[in-house]
Amino acid sequence: MRSLSSLPIALSLLLLSVFTACREAAPPTPVLLDEEIEVSGGRIRGLAFDDGEVHAYRGIPFAAPPIGDLRWAPPQPVLGWEGTRDATVAGPACVQPKLEIELYAREDLVQDEDCLTLDVWTAAAEARERRPVMVWIHGGALIYGTGSSTDGAPLARKGAVVVSINYRLGPFGFLAHPSLSAASEHRVSGNQGLLDQIQALEWVRGNIAAFGGDPGRVTIFGESAGSLSVSALMTSPLAGGLFHRAIGQSGSIFANRFPLRAEEGEPRSESTFVSAEALGVGLAEALEADSGDPLTSMRERSADEVLAAWNSDPAFTNYFTLPTIDGRVFPATAAEIFAQGRHNDVPLMLGSNADEGSAIAPAVAPGALASKQAYETWVRERLGEHGSRALELYPAAADGDVADALSNLVCDELFTWAMQAWASATDSGSAPAYLYYFSRVPPGEQSHILGAYHAAEIPYVFATVDAPRYTPRDRRISAAMSEAWVRFADSGDPNGGDLPRWLPFTADDENYLEFGNDIHTDTGLRAEKVALWQAYYEGGGLPPKAER
Repeated sequence: MRSLSSLPIALSLLLLSVFTACREAAPPTPVLLDEEIEVSGGRIRGLAFDDGEVHAYRGIPFAAPPIGDLRWAPPQPVLGWEGTRDATVAGPACVQPKLEIELYAREDLVQDEDCLTLDVWTAAAEARERRPVMVWIHGGALIYGTGSSTDGAPLARKGAVVVSINYRLGPFGFLAHPSLSAASEHRVSGNQGLLDQIQALEWVRGNIAAFGGDPGRVTIFGESAGSLSVSALMTSPLAGGLFHRAIGQSGSIFANRFPLRAEEGEPRSESTFVSAEALGVGLAEALEADSGDPLTSMRERSADEVLAAWNSDPAFTNYFTLPTIDGRVFPATAAEIFAQGRHNDVPLMLGSNADEGSAIAPAVAPGALASKQAYETWVRERLGEHGSRALELYPAAADGDVADALSNLVCDELFTWAMQAWASATDSGSAPAYLYYFSRVPPGEQSHILGAYHAAEIPYVFATVDAPRYTPRDRRISAAMSEAWVRFADSGDPNGGDLPRWLPFTADDENYLEFGNDIHTDTGLRAEKVALWQAYYEGGGLPPKAER
């Protein structure tokens, strides 16, 4: 991998916005289906690709439009429609700011607040087949992205019924406010985006059998913010029973700070938690909302005005992208819930990539990149008593070494350690956790710079490595990964095919499977570095916030 000093600073934490699940080659020609399917709300008609094997149903509403008085409300039941709904075109993305990063940006992204739709791909010939179901939660820092960027057809051909969902993002998906809490029967607010995900899973439970899926074998899987969502859903009692397996790719609730609602803030350290409702009051003030009736006033503002106000203060952009510990959706921190064995105890498969920090590090600590001295000062200030050990493990002998040192540090804190912390936490339950490590550097110019970068594994998982730049080796790795993902969705165990025996990960027996230039097993992934971060977090350490 080339030195990260050649990377523009603009390649930042916002790389969590992931559109790489899209096909890079032209999709097959679609054909409108004659048959109709009955779902919540009414009848729909989808399309088939020209091989006739996979049927796709796109833009299906799973909740009422969250507009008008429903902006910032929990998701409501889907509204019915007359006649047969055209389910051949994906719904719009949820409202989000413009992504400036060329590698991931999509100029054609249609957005609307009326965005709570999902897509389904199935190769089941009959509804009674009961195939395993895989529900994809897209990444994007809980700010960006859309489920419609996903092509679920290849996984459907391998035997799964694939669902990809939208959910509200940024200030539309994670706003808490005292007036919202007062109007709620549960006296809490926030977490709208996570409640959208739960609502989508409720829709899957009630409707997926019509597509040949098994509502008793539902796997949630996601990358980056989608993976963080998966780990969050494992802690939420509201999601209990809605999924039966979980897959996390490069994102974990264990490496994030979370706001609390105002009433719950006092018992916690102010350095650890902030009041979500106080932040909501601040956003209302930035919108110049009527103090007598702030919600009505805020709901009268356009989506662009809300985004502009949200972007006006780093406190908003840092915290209106995270779930709120509210006592209902999330009763406590993830560490507390897992330690007490109160999590949704399902088989788990999770992992990270070798060079996750390559694009993210510049956003985490741009000032640290200035020089060796600036880097060392930043590390010592960040890690306190652990700073000297960190500099031993992530040394920079000269200014030119800083970018790579910082990249490795950020990779291990936010991904390598965070995913293992999640895997270790499952020891309190009975279900296994399987840890993977993706180190294959995909072909392509950006990979020469970034290595096995954040989101590089997605085309391999979705079996969409059909662009000319991919090699036969890439296709073999992709076949192994995508088939392991489908086997796990089917049985809760990824083993089979040509994989070496993949043993579960535990805190005492740190097994993992590496998808690299070859596929092999090992133990103790980056063990010394993971031990550093474990000690840091056990001492109350906090992850860094991106400087905006």
